[in-house]
Amino acid sequence: MKTSIIKQTILKVFCMFLLLFIIIKSFAASTNFAPKIQEAKVKAAMIYQIIKMINWPDKKTNLSICIIGEESYLGNELLKMNRKISEGRQLSIIRRSLDSPIERLCDAIVIQDESINHVKAILKKINYNPILSISDISDFAKQGGILELYKKGDQIKFLINEDIAKQTNLHMDSKLIKLAK
Repeated sequence: MKTSIIKQTILKVFCMFLLLFIIIKSFAASTNFAPKIQEAKVKAAMIYQIIKMINWPDKKTNLSICIIGEESYLGNELLKMNRKISEGRQLSIIRRSLDSPIERLCDAIVIQDESINHVKAILKKINYNPILSISDISDFAKQGGILELYKKGDQIKFLINEDIAKQTNLHMDSKLIKLAK
C-alpha cells in the first residue's frame, strides 16, 4: 500500500513539473515571436504608406493586394488593412495561391518567404503588367521584383527596382524614390 502511495505521489510531482516546464517553454516561445510581430507591423505600415505614393495607369477606385504564400505575421498584418481607404482607393487584401491568375486579379502582390523558390515564376506570370510586386525575400529587386523590404540593424528599409517599375507603367512619387536606398 505504501509503495502505491509513493508511486502516486511521484507521478503527481512529475506531472506538476512537466506542466510547469510546458508553461515556461510556452511563455518563452511567445516572447520570441514579439519582435517578429512588431517587424511585420512595421512592414505592413510601410506597404500601406508606399501604396499611397504609387499611381496605376488606370485610375483605380479599388486596389486588390494579393498575398502569395502561407499564413505569416506580415500576411496577417496586411489582412487587417482590408477595406481601408488609401488615397481614395479601397484596399482589398486577399490571400492567393501560386496557381491563381494573379495577373488578372491583383494590382499588387506580396510574395512571402515560403514562396522563395517560385519568385521567378510569379514575376514571369505578371510579366510587366501594372502590378506592384513586393517582398522581403533577399535580392528580390535583383530578381525582377519592384519593391524589396529589408532589415538593416533595427530599421526596415526598402529598395525600388525603378527599371521594372517603369516597364510596368507604375508611376512612383519622386519622394518615394528618394526614400528608397
